[in-house]
Formats: sequence, C-alpha cells, structure tokens
Amino acid sequence: MKIAKDKINLLKAYNMLLYFAGSMIMNEPTEECIIDFWTKGTLKKLPVRSSNPRFIKAASILRESCQDEDLCRKILRDDFLRLFDKTGLHLAPAIESVHINTKKSSFGTGGSAGDFYRSYGWKPAPVAGVQDDHLGIEL
Repeated sequence: MKIAKDKINLLKAYNMLLYFAGSMIMNEPTEECIIDFWTKGTLKKLPVRSSNPRFIKAASILRESCQDEDLCRKILRDDFLRLFDKTGLHLAPAIESVHINTKKSSFGTGGSAGDFYRSYGWKPAPVAGVQDDHLGIEL
C-alpha cells in the first residue's frame, strides 16, 4: 500500500513541477518576476525529489541556470516573445486538447484537460480566463 501511495505522490509532484514550469510562460516575464525567480532561489526550493538520473540532471541544470541576471532576463524575455508573441508567427501556438477517458467506454471518450488534472487531485487556479488546456498549463 505504501508503494502505491508513494507512486501517486511522485506523480503529483511531477504534475506540480510541470504546472509550475508551464505557469512561467503564460505571461510575458516582467523584470521583477525574473529577478525574484533567480535571486530567491525558487528552483532550489522546489519540494520535488526523484531517483531518476535524468530528472536529477535536468533539475540540477535548472537550479544552476542563471549566472548573469541581466543576460538571463534578456534571454528569457526574447524566448517568450519568439514563442508566444501575439503580433507575428507563433512558434508555440496555444492549441485546445482533450484526454481520452478509457474508463467510460472501450473506445474512449473525450474529456476536458481540467477533468484529467482534477482526477489526480490537482486544482489549478484560473489565470485571467485562460483555459486548462492552454499550453502554459499543459507544460
């Protein structure tokens, strides 16, 4: 029973980490946000642990990702505008999605992304009317 509970908690932790990362790209990063993010050590304080070597490597890269705050601020803002700028070609357009709920029928039934998230006990707060299936939420 403990192993099953540990796996569920690990899944929740991964989902929260992905939700956190996704929420960072939902709005153009402001200077205050970027400065606070690195100077307060937000990534170093995340309560997520894993024995997966790839996860450990990825987390360590993120935790040590900024040595020059001015350069990091510029790169983060440029990346955001390149991916999500509303005035040009979107390299990462927000696209609606559904998940397949195979419990309802053998062929699967479409459900909302929010229902999928809530099935794991995760209740994302609405952000300025952005739907649960927005790219920033899904990441």
